[in-house]
Amino acid sequence: GKYSTVDAEMALFGNLDKCDMYHEFYPESKKKGSAVPWSMRLVWGLIPLHCPASGGLYRALDRLYGLVYHLDQVMHAGLPYLQEQRVVRYKSRVLVEIAGVLASAGSDQPAIK
Repeated sequence: GKYSTVDAEMALFGNLDKCDMYHEFYPESKKKGSAVPWSMRLVWGLIPLHCPASGGLYRALDRLYGLVYHLDQVMHAGLPYLQEQRVVRYKSRVLVEIAGVLASAGSDQPAIK
């Protein structure tokens, strides 16, 4: 289905924290930080819920908790106030998604609609 197509496309990127996923990897780039949009990281974390072949519930939780860890690392790097507030919103969103996944575990309903 459509989720398996998304999963296959996401697999091409592999680990979203590889060195070539950061602006610093490219000498011509004047930007710093990850080149991966936040929404892509969130989709990457949630897609296993819809593709059992990708690991299902446990893989999704592993990825989502990995995002929380990543955001904690970003927070400890010291950011300007507005960027810090954005990271706090992102982390809150991931924690809500984790709560939804855990709340629906064991039910026949999908965790995320």
